[in-house]
Amino acid sequence: SIFRVEFDWDEEYGVAGAVIVKNKHRVQFYLKSITLDDVPGRGRVHFVCNSWVYPAKKYKYDRVFFSNDTYLPSQMPEALKPYRQEELNSLRGDNVRRKLKEHDRVYGYDFYNDLGDPNKGKMYERPVLGGSQEYPYPRRGRTSRNKNKKDPRTESRVPLIFSIDIYVPRDERFGHLKMSDFYAYALKAVGKSLVPTLKTKFKKDVPFESFKDTYKLYDDEEVNMKLPKSKHLEKLRKKLGNELIKELLRIDEAGFMKLPRPEVIKANDSAWRTDEE
Repeated sequence: SIFRVEFDWDEEYGVAGAVIVKNKHRVQFYLKSITLDDVPGRGRVHFVCNSWVYPAKKYKYDRVFFSNDTYLPSQMPEALKPYRQEELNSLRGDNVRRKLKEHDRVYGYDFYNDLGDPNKGKMYERPVLGGSQEYPYPRRGRTSRNKNKKDPRTESRVPLIFSIDIYVPRDERFGHLKMSDFYAYALKAVGKSLVPTLKTKFKKDVPFESFKDTYKLYDDEEVNMKLPKSKHLEKLRKKLGNELIKELLRIDEAGFMKLPRPEVIKANDSAWRTDEE
């Protein structure tokens, strides 16, 4: 949607370098850009936003979007400096001491301190990767989950079923179409594991014989169920608004439970063995 607003601008104010946006609605909206036309002394000023703006009550600061003008630190207009500093502080999230939520915009880093679950017992303890002389690296995205009671250096783990909703800055999360694909392929992957799991119930020794066993994940008709080609099914699929259901009900080559072949082995099954690009 495009919203147009007309207002008077005094040339004495100069050229706008930033815009403060406050969302008074109950839900968030995606702000793509803001354009000011006929600005005295400048003409058009464009602000690239590409960000989700949540209701103002969820923020303790203003959502500020800056124009496309670039400045060296020494040449930045004085009026913009406090807003730039506040934006930087918001993205660092140094003052946020709670568990990060969907509307937060914190791009911080943390150690890998959630690999174990010491609350369950000693056998579930794992070292913290990062921040020590023995394990100086790596880093992961900060989530600020609750600390474990038995080892305050570590964070509590997320149950597997909820791991899909682990904190990621909202502007970096998948869009609804890509997320639907992601969910669909996750369900297909779970479906793929059912047949091998059932086989192990009736056959104790199920060896991994060759990489052909891996290729079967993509080609084996035993687990790659295909829906019948039907005009009625295709019409139903097109009418559905849910992209996840649409992806699962495909009747083309993708199939119902078929995973797409990885690009690296699409043309050549042994391409992964070489270093050629």
